[in-house]
Amino acid sequence: MIFPGEIRLFASTSSPPFNWLICNGALLARKEYSTLFQAIGTLCGRGVEGETYFRLPDLRGRVALGADELGDHVAHTKYVGKVRGHSVHVLTVAQIPAHVHQSGTLNARRGGEHTHSYDYPGHNHGGHTGSNHFAHGGSRGCGSKGEFLDWKHHTHTIQTDRTWIMIHAAGAHGHSIDGTTAAEGQGQQFGIMHPYQTVDYIIYAGSDLTAPAME
Repeated sequence: MIFPGEIRLFASTSSPPFNWLICNGALLARKEYSTLFQAIGTLCGRGVEGETYFRLPDLRGRVALGADELGDHVAHTKYVGKVRGHSVHVLTVAQIPAHVHQSGTLNARRGGEHTHSYDYPGHNHGGHTGSNHFAHGGSRGCGSKGEFLDWKHHTHTIQTDRTWIMIHAAGAHGHSIDGTTAAEGQGQQFGIMHPYQTVDYIIYAGSDLTAPAME
């Protein structure tokens, strides 16, 4: 038994059998195809004149998918007649896997103007020679303890002092970085179609149609 609204696959270059129509989304008059209209109603659309026509399912370039009245398996498939899906897709940012980029061209901006404070307590570089001495123009002399000293054997002690200048660190500051990382990818769409072979989907319109006259 065949029921009005039943859809089958049809692989032929000829027209479908009588009372069968190709599922191509065509508009049909409700009065002429009343049996089929009672079966599918306006599940697939009604046309501009809403009370006069109804639309056939359009399965050109599409596959049939079972309706899921609970919506548990595939989204947007709760009702018969829904049309969804794409043959190609372009990934959004949220769909791209986590990844890294090369640094590209980045520039560190100069930090805010700032100063350094310092402490300067004052200092000197003083010095004095030792107590060993010689007479002017002499080569031998007498030390502080009465010993004789040769000019070849003596020392001079010179003492120096530290500057004690302290430079303090500047206040906390930061540097902003601007620029762009290296670009990756081209944002092109890609196919998501399974391997396929094309046929026609045909729908049974009922047995109340008038067969065309034979010539």
